[in-house]
Amino acid sequence: MKACGLYQVAQDQKLKIIMLKFVYCVRRNPKMSAEAFRKYWLENHGPLVRSYAKALKARRYVQSHT
Repeated sequence: MKACGLYQVAQDQKLKIIMLKFVYCVRRNPKMSAEAFRKYWLENHGPLVRSYAKALKARRYVQSHT
């Protein structure tokens, strides 16, 4: 596994499969409440990513909220 900036590239030598892992750190606009921000990511952004997952060949989408 090789680290490349904010994502990692893993390659299985036998199967020649390449997988990208993207990690984004986002901050809430101070004008938006913490609750509204969390609700947007869970109820809008998550389903939006899910709707494009097959086209993007995404295997997994994970949100981590702190």
